[in-house]
Amino acid sequence: MGESLLPATLALLDDIGVLPFIEAEGFVRKAGATMSWGREAEPWSWYFAETNRRFPHSYQVWRPRFDQILLEHSARSGARVRQGEAVRSVHEGGVEVASGARVEAAMVVDATGQGALVATARGLQEWDPFFRNLAVYGYFAGGRHLDPPDDGNIFLESYEHGWLWKIPLAGGVSSVGAVVDRDYGAAEIRNRGRERFFRDQVAAATRSSAMLEGAAKERQDYVGALLAKKKKRLADMRMVDLTKIRPGVVGLGSTVVVYDIDNDKETQYYLVTSEDVDAPNGKISTTSPIGRALMGKQPGDVTEVRTPGGVREMEILKLKTIHEQDG
Repeated sequence: MGESLLPATLALLDDIGVLPFIEAEGFVRKAGATMSWGREAEPWSWYFAETNRRFPHSYQVWRPRFDQILLEHSARSGARVRQGEAVRSVHEGGVEVASGARVEAAMVVDATGQGALVATARGLQEWDPFFRNLAVYGYFAGGRHLDPPDDGNIFLESYEHGWLWKIPLAGGVSSVGAVVDRDYGAAEIRNRGRERFFRDQVAAATRSSAMLEGAAKERQDYVGALLAKKKKRLADMRMVDLTKIRPGVVGLGSTVVVYDIDNDKETQYYLVTSEDVDAPNGKISTTSPIGRALMGKQPGDVTEVRTPGGVREMEILKLKTIHEQDG
């Protein structure tokens, strides 16, 4: 999974309860793909809405932020998160981190990508002869992209030595990458240097290079700061698509008054995204134990909240949904 998501990914994100946070982040909405393939080929587009009624669009995401949202959601869902600790080796029943500590786990999933920690250690890697490719990529600020309704589409363009992607990210930034034969790319990078080779590939894809005219190639850390600065997300949640939130039941943005049956106490909660959580003032995440228990309920319903301290019963007394909020 890269920066340009497919609708099938949204189905998985929805199943684990993190999709509302992705939707609220302000990522570029992706309706499909536009391609220019072959000699003098006119661009043509295809759209997710043609085949997917549930998710007729997807998103172009800034991966550092996207990954952080997933990590935070994992922690809220009960996962123990350890950051800043590299895994050194895998053993039966868990892993050993760089500090020498052993972390036990019933299952280990290798998400090291090309590092392939487990496969390398156990000699399991096999090269696929049909995918002996090499990719070089970078980020450009400025320039332009496709015209509506294709302005959120990924653009794919073939040229003599391979093909180029151009992905529109938020804040006027484009992710651009060239995919070429591995042997050709490695030889040319040795001869020209990586930066020169990359710019030559972009220039060879004439439609993409025309859209990037006047754009400045930027460092990845600068792009991250730029996207954070220009993030299209408002504290009052006006960026949330209200059509995705059911009226009349508890959802993102709802204010809920509940009666805690076990503690004989009334409490008011406001359901927010992970970045707006303020538990002392009643602002809880929709994916917290209480948030999950309240989602989809309406006044008069009784729900069970599963917490580390046991199961608590709560009755929904009052509800004000995001559709009814002032302002």
